[in-house]
Amino acid sequence: MRRKYQQMYFRDGKELLLLTYLFKPIEISGQLYSLAGFVKSTLLPGDIALVIDNSQSKETEYEYACAIMDNLGKVRVLIEPEVYWDIIRGKAYARTTLLHELGHIYNNDLREIGGKGSTYDLERLKSIQSGIVHEREIKADAFAVQFLGISAVCEGLSVLRQNHINEGDEADSPSVSELTRRIELLIAASHPS
Repeated sequence: MRRKYQQMYFRDGKELLLLTYLFKPIEISGQLYSLAGFVKSTLLPGDIALVIDNSQSKETEYEYACAIMDNLGKVRVLIEPEVYWDIIRGKAYARTTLLHELGHIYNNDLREIGGKGSTYDLERLKSIQSGIVHEREIKADAFAVQFLGISAVCEGLSVLRQNHINEGDEADSPSVSELTRRIELLIAASHPS
């Protein structure tokens, strides 16, 4: 019998993230979501489900992926379909996106933000307008770097930045500005003076 899943590992030398993904995600009855797999690590609070968001709605409050916690405290990563398949294909932007969201989970950001996502978005916007990057975003990027390396994360963030520009965002828009600054911080960290 042929296996219906595959596994990939992300290592930083001592720590391990195991991603188990399904070749055919399981549709959740009556919903626009599919269970696509899970990530397991001693760094994370249990197995983190990867859930494909098939809603294709422009009204979602996230782009690419987001870590969420339900009312029972269960954590998962919602992910757009193309991003999920691009993780499997090995694309830097997709893997950076996933590891960044896992970084938010690792850093316990979801509990701290709670249901105040809109408050956090305002804090983040104020940071961007001040020319800085919110500390939570820096820490989530550091987690991604731990497992992917600086060059892969910079490449992934650069693709995301270019996607925003291609979709009509100006170079000084909040999204593009934040991505530019995150890349600059990673490059500076890799070349300490």
